[in-house]
Amino acid sequence: RAAVARQPEDCGGGGGSNEAVGIEGDLEGGRGEASYANPESNGFLGLLSCRRRAMREVAAPGCSAAYRRLLRTGGSLQEAERTQFSNMAWWSDASTSDGARVFVLVPRGLDGSIDGHVDMWRLLAYAAIEMHRHVVEEGRSYAVVWVQAGDHRIWSLSAWRFRRSLHARYFENVDAVHVVHPSWAVRFYELALWPVVEESFWDRLISHERVEFLSTYFDMAALALPKDIVEFDSFLDKESQLLTEQAAILTTGAAAFAPDSSSCGR
Repeated sequence: RAAVARQPEDCGGGGGSNEAVGIEGDLEGGRGEASYANPESNGFLGLLSCRRRAMREVAAPGCSAAYRRLLRTGGSLQEAERTQFSNMAWWSDASTSDGARVFVLVPRGLDGSIDGHVDMWRLLAYAAIEMHRHVVEEGRSYAVVWVQAGDHRIWSLSAWRFRRSLHARYFENVDAVHVVHPSWAVRFYELALWPVVEESFWDRLISHERVEFLSTYFDMAALALPKDIVEFDSFLDKESQLLTEQAAILTTGAAAFAPDSSSCGR
């Protein structure tokens, strides 16, 4: 990867896992603590508050100590762990209609299963390493496709901590966050925040019940989602059909035992 001129306020270093050593060596050049207090924050969802508000809340333009620690965690990953995480977090060849590059986050178990255990903090640290050059050093726009498969896999406190760790440019440059197969917690946040957040939040938070709905926004071939993620749609369709059939059976059964109103009063 070509070297990029470093801006004085940036953390410095490269953006890919192969350049983790370079980032580690440059971390001490960061300066200033930044504050990102925002009641609308929860993980990636916190990126979506108004850009102007996010910029006002940054106390210093430099890299915070928390972000430097996050990059250190990502830079300390062993090769085997980086290889596993590369199948969960990567830059796709897709772009938004405005030309923003798309980063894909698909957490899964270390055994490869969709619902397996993974250390989300270390995965997010790896993602920060991968995104750093594009978002922080180059200051370019980006979008995130976050496939949750019904489980966002991170505690609210950890999500809040992650959000506070991010460099200001993640907030300034985000184009949109697309959540696929959202967890119930994300659904709850959407419902709870609906009356209180600005419209710009909803312009950039887009939930998709199925992978196929992403085709409205992206070239699916360029997005290159794993086959099992695409097939998860079929699993959800069958599950939904089963629940519908069970509800119909219960409704029919209840109707069979209901009193006949025509016989009342006889």
